Amino acid sequence: MDIEVKHAGALKNFMHKGDISAKASLDTLNPVDLYALGALENLKGEFIFLDGEPYLSREIDGELVVEKTYQARASLLVYSYVSNWKDQEIKESVSSYRELEILIEEAATKFGIDVETPFPFLIKGKINSFGWHVIDWPENDTMHTHLRHIESGLNGVEENREITILGFYSRLHQSIFTHHTTHMHLHVLTEEKDLVGHVDEIIPGTDFKLLFPSAQ
Repeated sequence: MDIEVKHAGALKNFMHKGDISAKASLDTLNPVDLYALGALENLKGEFIFLDGEPYLSREIDGELVVEKTYQARASLLVYSYVSNWKDQEIKESVSSYRELEILIEEAATKFGIDVETPFPFLIKGKINSFGWHVIDWPENDTMHTHLRHIESGLNGVEENREITILGFYSRLHQSIFTHHTTHMHLHVLTEEKDLVGHVDEIIPGTDFKLLFPSAQ
């Protein structure tokens, strides 16, 4: 099946040009079957949309604040429209970000997805642990690195949390919407909806489901 992955903005423009201006208005997106992730305007927060439900996170006075609104703009936006998902049974323990990436490549291929083209996926369940951050980039700072992005705002490690992760896989978009060391971009929403963030590290374990877009 054909699932189109669209994007606005590019990581390489953050890193090499210091361009963190808005590239898309979230309120212009059709919410029906929408799955999206990205960074807010001027790198002042993160967001994830799951089946059209928006969750935006920002650091305000040292605290993480999650809100539901389309009234925001994005420096980076990656999105797809998916009406049906199908679970893939996971029988093996996954103990690192890289192992998860390999698993997704293999599982997507078995499912009939062409991994040479971009596609979205979901992870649901109780995750052993994951490292996350919510960017809060200082105004007028032009020295961009991945580590400084992580350290600019709130960050931490969560253990044994029920989560939903939206990911986009692409071999074509490194330094565009995935970092140069990976083919994935992952954002997380906890079951309690008290945390939305970019996933930096992850040990999924065994108690989770992997979902791919399905024609039925």
